[in-house]
Amino acid sequence: EPLQKGNPERFTLLNRVPLGKFNKVNSEPVNREVLAIIGSVPRRWGRMDLLSRMAVVAVGRALYDSGFLDMKTNKLRSADMVGLISVTRWGSLITDLAFCETLAQGPELASPTVFSYTLPNIAIAEAAGHFGLTGPVYSIFAEHDLMGKVEQEAILWLSNHPEISAMVAGRLDLPPSYAEEKAPVAEFHIVNGKCRI
Repeated sequence: EPLQKGNPERFTLLNRVPLGKFNKVNSEPVNREVLAIIGSVPRRWGRMDLLSRMAVVAVGRALYDSGFLDMKTNKLRSADMVGLISVTRWGSLITDLAFCETLAQGPELASPTVFSYTLPNIAIAEAAGHFGLTGPVYSIFAEHDLMGKVEQEAILWLSNHPEISAMVAGRLDLPPSYAEEKAPVAEFHIVNGKCRI
């Protein structure tokens, strides 16, 4: 399915690999359409977990759609301080489970690469670093009204910190196989003042 401007992402292009096979995710080539959104391949793309790749693409899409992203530099168009906040129900559980698989082979064989992605903040930190976001960057957990909660959090930052010109806010989730909700979610948008862009 083509990644066209304005269409929500479901990441079928990145989600073809079985989640327990972390090493196969690393060998996936970057699709041309994904590259058109993110501008250039992040230097750690080859070691990133799927959640981090989803974050980079979805945040890039939000910045591109809102006009914040300079496609020549792949960074923000201005020196404005922009933050990034995500809400999640599952956090980095899929990567945590992949790390446990490597740990099961013995502590000396546990993967430090997989371990480095076992916090939900890491995924959005990869996106923030790639696009040059300099505002606050973190994840929150919620069970209900996830988008409402993350938007409230973004508005709180904007109303208390006038030096922040906008917040990228959204949901980032990769549910485990036993969850009722099966589809990965990576939806971000720009919150500027009290309005959503």
